[in-house]
Amino acid sequence: RDNNELITKESLYNNRNIGFTNRGYLRHVHEQWENETAFSEFSGEFSNFSRSLKEENISLIVAMYPYIIQMNADENHSKIPQEKVQKLVDSNNISFVDIYPAVNTKDYEKYFTSDGRIASFEGQKKITEVVKEKLIALINQARK
Repeated sequence: RDNNELITKESLYNNRNIGFTNRGYLRHVHEQWENETAFSEFSGEFSNFSRSLKEENISLIVAMYPYIIQMNADENHSKIPQEKVQKLVDSNNISFVDIYPAVNTKDYEKYFTSDGRIASFEGQKKITEVVKEKLIALINQARK
């Protein structure tokens, strides 16, 4: 495939004018979530890391920011990364903060940089807000 082609799930990418240079990157991101072998290897490494932290009495919270092509995508594809990570952290008894619901709004583009790869300033503020809420909830839960 060359960079002129639409990425694996064409319907996902027709909703957004993705920059030419991002096509290869986004194709790679999509393929990694569908690659069960790669995710299985990552899961094993993550579980070992989690276990090491627990042995040292260190808590871990995983926060996940969506990638822009998840916005306005069909529901089956749009939550694949979050669902996989949710299962992984649940199996390791780790707290998870999913930023997706907070930025999946009609004006979602304001939460991403113009190339769609990372959180914009507004996105960073939203991440801070959502993670802060989760931390407060966990602290309050621990005090009970």
